[in-house]
Amino acid sequence: MSRIGNKPVIVPDGVTIELAAQAMTAKGKLGELSMAVVDQVEFSHADNQIVVT
Repeated sequence: MSRIGNKPVIVPDGVTIELAAQAMTAKGKLGELSMAVVDQVEFSHADNQIVVT
């Protein structure tokens, strides 16, 4: 199987990430993107990276 899912997602400068209990929101100069997150997926945001587990 592919291991691409093990790599962190790089967050570019000028983009802010907000993590809530069941949602993730990314805001930047071009707009805003929100997505619902199921309980089995965990996100952590540090050092301009998002790690999905």
